Amino acid sequence: MITPKAQFLHGPLAAVNEQIRPTVDLIFTSPPYKRSDGYELRLGQGLGRFAQRVLVPGGQLYVNFGQLLEELPRAFRFADEVEIGAQDQAHRMAAAELGQVDTSTESRRKVKQTQLVWGQTIAWVKSIATPSWRETLLETVTAAKKAGASTVSVKTLLDLLKGESRMTTRGHVTTLTSDRVLNYDWEPIFRYWKPPEPTLDRLSIGVPYTDKSNANRGTRGKNGDLRCRGDAWFVPYQTTGATTKKASAKTKHAYAFPEELVSMVLKFSNLRPGAHVLDPFCGSGTVGVVAKRMGYHFTGIDSDASAIETSREAWETA
Repeated sequence: MITPKAQFLHGPLAAVNEQIRPTVDLIFTSPPYKRSDGYELRLGQGLGRFAQRVLVPGGQLYVNFGQLLEELPRAFRFADEVEIGAQDQAHRMAAAELGQVDTSTESRRKVKQTQLVWGQTIAWVKSIATPSWRETLLETVTAAKKAGASTVSVKTLLDLLKGESRMTTRGHVTTLTSDRVLNYDWEPIFRYWKPPEPTLDRLSIGVPYTDKSNANRGTRGKNGDLRCRGDAWFVPYQTTGATTKKASAKTKHAYAFPEELVSMVLKFSNLRPGAHVLDPFCGSGTVGVVAKRMGYHFTGIDSDASAIETSREAWETA
C-alpha cells in the first residue's frame, strides 16, 4: 500500500523551479488571473517552461483560468503563453541534449517528440439555467390541492409536459451588474499533454444514458448504461465566505476549487498508482487534499507564505 507524501515550497515558481525533479505525472492549477492577486502575462510562459521540464513523458497539465470583464480574452491569451513557454523550453532542452543549436533538423525532430501539446479545453460550468419539470409539476399539484382536488388527472400532467416548464438555476455564480456582458457561468480548463499522448479513463467519470435504448445500439452498450460525460462539466462552485477577494490564510483562498472538480480531473487522467501530482499555485491546498485521498504524492508551491501553511495544514488533516 502506498503512503502518499507531500512537500511544500514557498516562493515564486521561477525561484523554486530547480528544486523539482522531472518526475511529475500531472499538474493541476489555477494561476492568479487578477492583477491584484499577482497576475502577469509572463506567468503563462513561466508555467509552460516549468511544465515542459518537470512532466514525465505522457504527463498532463491542466490550467483553470477565470474570466474578467476588463479583459475578456485574458484566459486564452494566457493559454497561448503557456504553449509558447513550453515550446521555448523544449528547444532549450533539445539543444542541450544534442549539443546543437536549436535550429538543427535533429533538434526540431526532438522538440516535436517532446513538446507539450495543447489539447482539449474543458468547460467547467459553475451555474446553469435549465427547465425544471419537477418544479412545474410540484406547482401544479400544489395548486390542485389548494383548489380542493384530491388527485391530478393524467391528461393534465401530459398537457403540462407538452407545454413550457419553469426555468430554474442550479449552482453558484457571482452576479455582474454590468449591462454590457452576461454573467460568467463557466470557466475554461486548458489541457496540455507531453508526448506520447496519454489514454484517458473516460468512463471513470461517466454518466448513464438518458435514452436507455442507446445501450443496445451497436458498440455503445459494451460498457452497459454508461457513456462519456463530455467536455462540459457541471460542478457547482461553492461560496467560500471570503470577506475579501484576495487570497489569505483568513479567507482560506477566495477562489478554491470544488473538491469534486479536482477528483474528476485526477480520475479520468488515468494516473498510475502512487503518481506525483503538483500545483504550482496551491492556494488553500484543495488539489493536495484530493491527491492524498486518492493515494498520490503531492508538491505544493505558492509565493504566499500563508497559503503554504494553509495547504500544509489541509494535507495533514485530510
